[in-house]
Amino acid sequence: MSRIPIIQAKCFKNHPSIQFGMSTRLGGVSPAPLGMNLSFNVGDNEANVKQNRELFFGSLDIKLDELAMLRFTIINENVGMWACPLRAFGSKSRRPSQLAP
Repeated sequence: MSRIPIIQAKCFKNHPSIQFGMSTRLGGVSPAPLGMNLSFNVGDNEANVKQNRELFFGSLDIKLDELAMLRFTIINENVGMWACPLRAFGSKSRRPSQLAP
Protein backbone atom coordinates (compact mmCIF):
# COMPACT_ATOMS: atom_id res chain seq x y z
CA MET A 1 0.00 0.00 0.00
CA SER A 2 1.34 3.45 -0.87
CA ARG A 3 1.77 6.14 1.74
CA ILE A 4 -1.22 8.51 1.88
CA PRO A 5 -0.23 12.20 1.82
CA ILE A 6 -1.87 14.06 4.69
CA ILE A 7 -1.60 17.81 5.22
CA GLN A 8 -1.27 18.54 8.93
CA ALA A 9 -1.30 21.87 10.76
CA LYS A 10 1.65 22.67 13.01
CA CYS A 11 -0.66 24.46 15.47
CA PHE A 12 -2.09 21.07 16.55
CA LYS A 13 1.29 19.39 17.20
CA ASN A 14 1.20 20.40 20.89
CA HIS A 15 -2.33 19.03 21.31
CA PRO A 16 -2.11 15.23 21.01
CA SER A 17 -5.82 14.82 21.76
CA ILE A 18 -6.66 16.62 18.48
CA GLN A 19 -6.38 14.63 15.26
CA PHE A 20 -6.29 16.85 12.20
CA GLY A 21 -5.55 16.03 8.59
CA MET A 22 -6.51 17.27 5.14
CA SER A 23 -6.42 15.00 2.12
CA THR A 24 -4.98 15.68 -1.30
CA ARG A 25 -5.91 13.94 -4.55
CA LEU A 26 -2.80 11.73 -4.28
CA GLY A 27 -2.85 8.11 -3.14
CA GLY A 28 -6.47 7.20 -3.79
CA VAL A 29 -8.02 4.41 -5.83
CA SER A 30 -10.45 6.55 -7.85
CA PRO A 31 -9.59 7.26 -11.50
CA ALA A 32 -8.05 10.63 -12.45
CA PRO A 33 -8.81 13.36 -11.76
CA LEU A 34 -10.59 12.15 -8.60
CA GLY A 35 -7.72 10.23 -6.95
CA MET A 36 -8.25 10.35 -3.18
CA ASN A 37 -11.89 11.40 -3.51
CA LEU A 38 -13.76 11.17 -0.19
CA SER A 39 -17.16 12.36 -1.45
CA PHE A 40 -20.14 10.35 -2.70
CA ASN A 41 -21.44 13.50 -4.45
CA VAL A 42 -19.13 13.87 -7.46
CA GLY A 43 -20.06 10.85 -9.58
CA ASP A 44 -17.34 8.55 -8.27
CA ASN A 45 -17.91 4.83 -7.76
CA GLU A 46 -19.23 4.16 -4.22
CA ALA A 47 -16.75 1.31 -3.65
CA ASN A 48 -13.85 3.62 -4.57
CA VAL A 49 -15.05 6.30 -2.14
CA LYS A 50 -15.37 3.76 0.68
CA GLN A 51 -11.88 2.42 -0.01
CA ASN A 52 -10.45 5.95 -0.19
CA ARG A 53 -12.06 6.79 3.15
CA GLU A 54 -10.64 3.62 4.71
CA LEU A 55 -7.17 4.47 3.38
CA PHE A 56 -7.23 8.12 4.43
CA PHE A 57 -8.81 7.79 7.86
CA GLY A 58 -6.87 4.58 8.49
CA SER A 59 -3.69 6.61 7.99
CA LEU A 60 -4.91 8.76 10.89
CA ASP A 61 -5.72 5.60 12.90
CA ILE A 62 -9.47 6.34 12.75
CA LYS A 63 -12.05 3.70 11.83
CA LEU A 64 -14.98 4.75 9.65
CA ASP A 65 -17.52 3.71 12.27
CA GLU A 66 -15.85 6.15 14.68
CA LEU A 67 -16.58 9.21 12.52
CA ALA A 68 -19.21 11.91 12.63
CA MET A 69 -19.33 13.33 9.08
CA LEU A 70 -20.94 16.58 8.03
CA ARG A 71 -21.43 17.86 4.50
CA PHE A 72 -21.31 21.60 3.91
CA THR A 73 -21.42 24.03 1.01
CA ILE A 74 -18.81 26.72 0.59
CA ILE A 75 -18.89 29.86 -1.60
CA ASN A 76 -19.89 29.21 -5.24
CA GLU A 77 -21.53 25.89 -4.31
CA ASN A 78 -18.25 24.02 -3.78
CA VAL A 79 -18.91 21.13 -1.43
CA GLY A 80 -16.63 20.13 1.42
CA MET A 81 -16.68 17.52 4.13
CA TRP A 82 -15.78 17.72 7.77
CA ALA A 83 -15.23 14.56 9.80
CA CYS A 84 -14.58 14.24 13.50
CA PRO A 85 -13.77 11.06 15.44
CA LEU A 86 -16.64 10.30 17.80
CA ARG A 87 -14.11 9.75 20.57
CA ALA A 88 -13.60 13.53 20.45
CA PHE A 89 -17.09 13.81 21.92
CA GLY A 90 -16.08 11.67 24.89
CA SER A 91 -17.79 8.38 24.04
CA LYS A 92 -17.97 6.07 21.04
CA SER A 93 -21.51 5.13 22.06
CA ARG A 94 -22.85 8.66 21.57
CA ARG A 95 -23.77 9.73 18.06
CA PRO A 96 -23.86 13.40 16.98
CA SER A 97 -27.67 13.33 17.02
CA GLN A 98 -27.49 12.57 20.75
CA LEU A 99 -25.24 15.50 21.59
CA ALA A 100 -26.54 18.68 23.12
CA PRO A 101 -25.91 21.82 21.02
